Amino acid sequence: MIRLHHPNKSLTPLSRIPPDALDALDAAALEARIEQLEARLQRSRPDLSVLAEYARRAREFRARSSELEAITAQRDAAQRELDGLRTRRLDEFMAGFSVISY
Repeated sequence: MIRLHHPNKSLTPLSRIPPDALDALDAAALEARIEQLEARLQRSRPDLSVLAEYARRAREFRARSSELEAITAQRDAAQRELDGLRTRRLDEFMAGFSVISY
């Protein structure tokens, strides 16, 4: 699952680069890399229909999840009823058996 940063949460602060390390960097190479990344960003066409598909599937999941919970509750109720009937059958059998055996 994709999670976004909450806007009120603090993010990790950027580290400071010492001046001697800045002098060692090639400014032209960095600017070329920035231009390359900006051009790539301009060319990219994100498929926003994926978000709509995700929202649809999330709704479907929630609906199926609630349906599963309802079915599970019905199953549990039927299981309790079955257990009660088994107990009642055993009690009635034992009552009849005790009548026969005495």
